[in-house]
Amino acid sequence: MDLTGPWLAQPADDALRRTFPDADLDDGGWPEVPVPGHWRQHPDFADEDGPLLYRTHFEAEAPDEGRRTWLEMDGVFTLGDVWLDGSYLGATEGYFFTHALEVTRQLRNRSEHLLAVEVTSPPTLGRTEQRTLTGAAQGDWNPGGIWQPVRLRETGPVPLRHLRVVCTDASPTVATLALRAVVDTDRPREVVFHTTVLGVDHRHQQPLAAGEN
Repeated sequence: MDLTGPWLAQPADDALRRTFPDADLDDGGWPEVPVPGHWRQHPDFADEDGPLLYRTHFEAEAPDEGRRTWLEMDGVFTLGDVWLDGSYLGATEGYFFTHALEVTRQLRNRSEHLLAVEVTSPPTLGRTEQRTLTGAAQGDWNPGGIWQPVRLRETGPVPLRHLRVVCTDASPTVATLALRAVVDTDRPREVVFHTTVLGVDHRHQQPLAAGEN
């Protein structure tokens, strides 16, 4: 489910930080900002260094039994703290890779949802005082914002999070591959990893603990 489009945003202050994740907060007067986008694209925030508080309302159905749902954020510039329906999901750091936060429980509780994200992009203070690794992306203009797509993605009970395959040895007739897979399971279980390379099948049975393995 695509969650891009216009969101609502306001600059953060101490009082608003405490209440902005709440669904009953009146955000009717908040300006709309583009997601994906940088907050300085909006005239109200053209001189803002943040933090900025983002909110979006959406409806989503609960996943079927045995299925899981993840909030995927492809890029938050630079740091983010994420809430759904008032529950803190976690933090994001780094703006060039996807963060996945599980929202299965929240989607089972209700159908109408509020996603809230506090986005921080500390301004550059000079070459010797920079506090974040932003490379050439940050200079005189602060690029803070949710600058890559946001979505809900449904998976089975054991989604594959990362996979790396390396050829460690090869001859004209034989090759050796090393595989590293990272998976996440909702409970302890045994799974079978099944690979097929050039018609050669291999199966490996592996016990997993709950969470990331």
